[in-house]
Amino acid sequence: MHLGKLMNLYCDRQSVNSIAFLFHGESLGEEQTAEELKMEDGDEINAMHHLTEELLTRRILINMQEAQWIAGMYDRFRINILQKEAALKNEAALKAQTKSLNKELDTVKEKLLKIKEQIKQLTMKLEEVSSHANHKKGPRSSRTECRRFREM
Repeated sequence: MHLGKLMNLYCDRQSVNSIAFLFHGESLGEEQTAEELKMEDGDEINAMHHLTEELLTRRILINMQEAQWIAGMYDRFRINILQKEAALKNEAALKAQTKSLNKELDTVKEKLLKIKEQIKQLTMKLEEVSSHANHKKGPRSSRTECRRFREM
């Protein structure tokens, strides 16, 4: 049996038509068979939704803008701490407020680190998409967001 039938069934069930199928990292053709690929029971085929480089680039830009906004928030919190330190005369009040503001700073730092990680992951996806586009031309040249499924 050709794998094209399995691929079409999967696309119909998922109500999508822009999916690429990979087995051991190699693109599957509709005319290939499980025997040709030496598939065994339990082997998995990856189904990958197509994303364009433009979409990945937009996601990266949005994350970068959010990171810049959070960095600005971090700076404002830091300035706020410095202003509060100068204005407060009471040592205990200064420590309590500084501790509270430092907690807020830590929260902002964590958000910034998460966004940096997202940017890093999206950049890696963009490089992967670009790499695939350079090696294989055609409608299935940019692939990301892999989903696994078992034979039906």
